[in-house]
Amino acid sequence: ANPPTAKDLGAPLYPGATFDPESSAGMSAGNDYAIYIYLSSDQPSKVAAFYEQQLKIKPSSMGNDRYMIPLKGSMPIPDEGIVIEPNTMFGGSAKTVISIQKMVGKND
Repeated sequence: ANPPTAKDLGAPLYPGATFDPESSAGMSAGNDYAIYIYLSSDQPSKVAAFYEQQLKIKPSSMGNDRYMIPLKGSMPIPDEGIVIEPNTMFGGSAKTVISIQKMVGKND
């Protein structure tokens, strides 16, 4: 219903990014994880630099202007994290997709 807050996500919200509730719900269905999708008109490298400055975590480059930042757990597959990548899926004017993955099913 309401967009998640920075506290809900465990990470700051990228300034000016737009929450996509339909895509977030579709990607989160039936998993132990919730995936929150945000769209930004900024380039992926600028978004990655923002998160590096805010979180003090260097983004791992996955090539082709794609980045991953672990929030909980470690690379290459953290339990929770942020993926920043060029918008090739959602159309519109957004240049970048920011996907924030959070564990919701089980808390070991």
